[in-house]
Amino acid sequence: MMLETAIQLAEHEKITTPQIEAVIACLDNSLRVASGYDQPVRLVAYRSKRIFELALALREVA
Repeated sequence: MMLETAIQLAEHEKITTPQIEAVIACLDNSLRVASGYDQPVRLVAYRSKRIFELALALREVA
């Protein structure tokens, strides 16, 4: 399921690579802040970050 979503995201024409990179940076920051305050990491944030990282990787190899 994550791979299917990442493929759709990678192939989406209106979403630019800098936008994907910005989302990854934002999610990474959110996860870092949560771990710094000893808060639980939200599964949705971690999963979303992985999807965007996969999409970025797919774009780089295409």
